[in-house]
Amino acid sequence: MKLSKNVSQQETIETTEVNESIGYSFIQKYQDNLAYEYYYKALEIYNKYLLMDVQNIKMKTENILSTLHRIREESFLLIEKLKITLLKLKTDKSDKDKCLKYLIAVKYYKKITKVQISINPNDKIILTKLYILIIHCYARTEQNDIIVEQINEALNNDIDVTLFENIDTSYLFKIIVKDYFKKYDYQLATEYFIKTLTLKENAISDNEFEISYLYFQTGECFRKLKNYSLVIEYFKKALKVYETVIPNNKTIYYLLHTGVGDCYSTIKDYYMTIKHYTQGFIIQIKIIPYNRNDIINL
Repeated sequence: MKLSKNVSQQETIETTEVNESIGYSFIQKYQDNLAYEYYYKALEIYNKYLLMDVQNIKMKTENILSTLHRIREESFLLIEKLKITLLKLKTDKSDKDKCLKYLIAVKYYKKITKVQISINPNDKIILTKLYILIIHCYARTEQNDIIVEQINEALNNDIDVTLFENIDTSYLFKIIVKDYFKKYDYQLATEYFIKTLTLKENAISDNEFEISYLYFQTGECFRKLKNYSLVIEYFKKALKVYETVIPNNKTIYYLLHTGVGDCYSTIKDYYMTIKHYTQGFIIQIKIIPYNRNDIINL
């Protein structure tokens, strides 16, 4: 319902009271999601039309905020139950009922997120949990473009990254990276590999093999972008992790070493082409430890 700028104070109060009344009736029916809609409408009107009777309106606003807090707390209990149910469902895009449940859940989570931001935007823990739930729901309907939007929105809202990391964000980022690879958008794929690495490197404990693999994949992205210096940097990082914590695997060792060697060779050829022979000679020396024949004979 739109209110004109000349709306009277009495009309404003009556309108909000109607919304409050409808909201309360939904609470009685245990339909908190619908109750939220009407209480929030009432709150918006109070905030927009603070007229003469300020104290009365403020008191009513505080009552609505209190109700919203209670609804939010009760909703989180429902969300946890819903989350457990949703996580048990297997992802199956052909099963429209399952996808529909996820999308309904997303709609519900987004409403509560809106309330949370209006009530206390500084509560990063709750806000982060809400974004986590939203992103997980989208992940299970394989809507990769929307996942990208939601992750970026979450990061822009200064969410608690340590909590975000705990939902295995790398799993979500991998979905995104895979999508970007299909579109040949290696620049964005690289950005998300680096975001994943940042989360993994800051984790208290993590799978070292996965970190090594992420370094390698990031290097491969830079290879596609022909940024060979960064390819070398990330391949070397992968080698360092590999050599210190991962059991000897000649195939991986060969791939990493030859990758570094090939990149040095490409950089050397570039310097030779533009007649920067001194730089080319320096790079040639760097290639020696990565000689293919030496590695094959390991």
